[in-house]
Amino acid sequence: MKRITIVLFFVGLLLQFAAFFGDQATNIPFVLKLVAPRYTQAQSGIQTLSSKKTLQPNDPGFAVISEIFLERLRELNSPNDVSKITIQQFALGEARLHLSTNRTREVIPINATLSNGQTMKWNLASLVQKVDELQNKNLFGYRLVVFLIGAVIQCIAFFYQRRERKRPKKIPEL
Repeated sequence: MKRITIVLFFVGLLLQFAAFFGDQATNIPFVLKLVAPRYTQAQSGIQTLSSKKTLQPNDPGFAVISEIFLERLRELNSPNDVSKITIQQFALGEARLHLSTNRTREVIPINATLSNGQTMKWNLASLVQKVDELQNKNLFGYRLVVFLIGAVIQCIAFFYQRRERKRPKKIPEL
C-alpha cells in the first residue's frame, strides 16, 4: 500500500511541472507550440505577412489565418455562400490613420483575394486580436485539464489516506 503513496507523489510532482509550464507557456516557446499549435502557426503567418507583404497558400500559417477569415465571413454572410469560397492570398496594404472624435489610430488593411474573384478588406489589428483569442482559449483549456487532474488525484489520495486510518493496526505478536 505504500507504493500508491509514492506513485501519487510523483504524479503530483509531474502535475506541478505541467501547471508551471502552462502558466509560463507564453515565455517558453516549445511549450506554446505544444499547447497552442494553431496560435503559433498563425503568429508565423502574421510575421510572414508583415515581412513579405503577402501571404500565399504555401506559406506557414496561411491555413489558420484563412480559417479565421472564413469564420469572420460566415458571421457576415450565409454559410452556404462562404462554403464555396477559398482564399487565394492575403496582401498587406499601406498603413493609414483612422480619425474619429475620440482618438486617432493606425489601421493597416489586409486585402484577401477570394476564389470567386472578389477582394475583401480586413485589418491587421482585428486579425491579431482573433489570433490572441486562439492562444487564450488553448491555454485556458490546458490549465483547466491540469487543474481537474490534480483535483482528482487529491481526492484519490484523500480517500486512500482516510481508508488507511480506519483500518485497525496490527499488533505484532510477542
